[in-house]
Amino acid sequence: MSRTPLYTDDLRLAHILADSVDRVSSARFRDRPAYSPAEDGPAIPEEEQKPAESAPLAPWQRAAQRSAEPEPVVPEAPADYALEVALEIEELLRAQLSRVRTRDGIAGEHAGHNGQAARQWVIAPLAELDNFRRGVPVWATLIALLDQGEPVVGVVSAPSLGRRWWAARGSGAYTGKSLAQATRLQVSEVTQLDLLSVAYTDIASWEQAGSSVPNLTPRLLHLLRSASRSRAYGSFWSACLLAEGAVDTVVDPALSFFEVAALLPIIREAGGVASTLEGNLPEHAGTSETVSLVASNTAAVQEQVLQILNTEG
Repeated sequence: MSRTPLYTDDLRLAHILADSVDRVSSARFRDRPAYSPAEDGPAIPEEEQKPAESAPLAPWQRAAQRSAEPEPVVPEAPADYALEVALEIEELLRAQLSRVRTRDGIAGEHAGHNGQAARQWVIAPLAELDNFRRGVPVWATLIALLDQGEPVVGVVSAPSLGRRWWAARGSGAYTGKSLAQATRLQVSEVTQLDLLSVAYTDIASWEQAGSSVPNLTPRLLHLLRSASRSRAYGSFWSACLLAEGAVDTVVDPALSFFEVAALLPIIREAGGVASTLEGNLPEHAGTSETVSLVASNTAAVQEQVLQILNTEG
């Protein structure tokens, strides 16, 4: 009789959770308001902001003016629809987990930690929040389980793409509509640097990343020019494409650990390797940290990529 993998029930639960919130997030995405960024007009020179000087008023005139003037209305900050949806999704997931996993801790990207148990669920309710705001369908809910600090279950559900990816330690990585309708994932076998397909994030994130290195962009550009193909797919989708074998390496200088936690089991169970830019294990950063992610199909490719990203010039 075969032994049931240790995290099978947890993976099933993660799918049930994803199903329940996918319906909500999809409806909110369809009903989203038109994107309207705050428009900052040109700054008015300070001298132009001062009213023209007039003759001084008598005391009774000042009192009458004060009583006639309406109270200034302070405009409310415009509501962030996407953030409100993210908070709603996280609260729904927390409520369900609190009922069915009473001994487990919960760490959410927006509401923080609940408990310090050995087993901890980690939630990124809406990864790629800006895409959700702008109506770009590349966003997802990420659910992970850490056991003693190690990511052992990861589910990435992107309902607007009609895609879901998942993995549990020792059980492999898969994509499909459900556990019953799934295709096993396997990373590519490309190892030659000039044949690689590289996925990365926007250039601005590389310009702003790194405390010891003010601008990592030249190193990123060196990597992209060395490869055969490069595309900016974004955070979670890049990692899932790596697991599918569609890209060969993924580089991101600054990700929320709430996203990384779900991606690591998928990458590793598909046969890939993952580390930070410094070559450390991303899971050691902790849920309160922003963490870099470099992931590749093989250890040999990972070594080449890290060497480029850690070399000046």
